[in-house]
Amino acid sequence: MPRKKMFYSIYVFSIMFAASVLSIRCPVNSNEKDTIQQMPQKALNDKELMGKYRDLCTELELTTVIEGIEGYSQEGILYKKEYSDIFDCWTAEITGAVDMKLDLQTGHLLKIFNSLILNKIYGDNSLKDPYEGKPKMDKEQVVEKVEKYIRIIEGEQKYKTKLIEVIFSKQGNLRGNWILRWKRYHDKYMYYEDRIELDLNETYGIVTYANHCISDIPSTVEVKIFEEEAHEKAIEFANNLISSKKIFSGAGVSFKKWFRDFIIGSVISSELLIVNPNYLLTDKSTYMASNRIRKANLAWAVTVEAKYIGKTGPKGETLGNKKILVWIDAATGEILGGDFTL
Repeated sequence: MPRKKMFYSIYVFSIMFAASVLSIRCPVNSNEKDTIQQMPQKALNDKELMGKYRDLCTELELTTVIEGIEGYSQEGILYKKEYSDIFDCWTAEITGAVDMKLDLQTGHLLKIFNSLILNKIYGDNSLKDPYEGKPKMDKEQVVEKVEKYIRIIEGEQKYKTKLIEVIFSKQGNLRGNWILRWKRYHDKYMYYEDRIELDLNETYGIVTYANHCISDIPSTVEVKIFEEEAHEKAIEFANNLISSKKIFSGAGVSFKKWFRDFIIGSVISSELLIVNPNYLLTDKSTYMASNRIRKANLAWAVTVEAKYIGKTGPKGETLGNKKILVWIDAATGEILGGDFTL
């Protein structure tokens, strides 16, 4: 399907899901995956989906027309229906001047992308900063405006979120835009991945929106493993990891080769977070997959340093150190996975 959105790919890779870059998610066996990806029997029909799209465009004051900038379709076109690993549900993607991703069963808004605004920003301001570093709105005004939009999208939230970032971008792809981020929490603990993101242009409104709050509430937030014990488990696990010959998905590379000329150093940081177990670095997993499960556990997230001890370059340069993130169940001490691509 032809599209006239000149900077679509640039923006998607640089902005939309930067927080998800190279994230390692939960492997799912083939039987589970087939079950998950069956089209739901109760799904909104095309007319209902397009009605939801038009209503949201109006209620959220989305910019669908900018003079001199060509959009794909003001009305929107139902592009495809598919299972989304990221959102863990079947979705309907509607493509137009404003792109949306909706939950196919509920019509709940999961994602907005307005390339029309981006094209306008690039077309007018590629060589200058129209704001000269000074936003027109203050933070309080921005938060008040955006929270109104969030209430429209989310209605009665079933989860709690905390606003953690409100910044005005003065340059780059998002110049002239406000960037807002919320993190979900339960009890007093933050979720590792559950978050809401919204970018707002002062003149044209919402540029992007995404809601990644899909996790269940942990069955317990009891902490039986002390931090020192978690550190010991993480160090032991990291040492075993870099000597493992286990092959990880697609690349045909073993952890041992990945960490060649590295030794495990000390713990860099640790904190209690609610995570979605991916078991990637354990014997329960033999490959990478993009699926993220809803199950959530309170865990010690321990970041361990992997020090490079290999050869230096002609000017003394090295590969640099790496980091290994290990999740340890705070109640049981079980290794829940983590990430080695930090």
